Amino acid sequence: MTIELPVDVLIGKHAKVNEKLHIRELIYNYLDLTNEQIYLRAKGRISKYTWKSWSSGIQAHLQKPAFNSVFNEVKNKCGFSYLERLVNEDFLSDPKDWF
Repeated sequence: MTIELPVDVLIGKHAKVNEKLHIRELIYNYLDLTNEQIYLRAKGRISKYTWKSWSSGIQAHLQKPAFNSVFNEVKNKCGFSYLERLVNEDFLSDPKDWF
């Protein structure tokens, strides 16, 4: 998914004006995917090893301005409840322990 994103966005720089709408859509799709990944961990379908890798990647992406901006824009409108909880708990909890 992130392969389609410009390198500038992936390294935390701002996107070019003509790319912003396309990038916003890609980031939204990434956020949706991460919410699903967190759900799968919460349901015990993902190993601890895989979860650590996914979690660190999610956290790293959300620290980038473009990802953080889109997340803050859509989080209250899109039902990314698993992702929101993980962010609110500063990535310190394991979703497998939530239920």
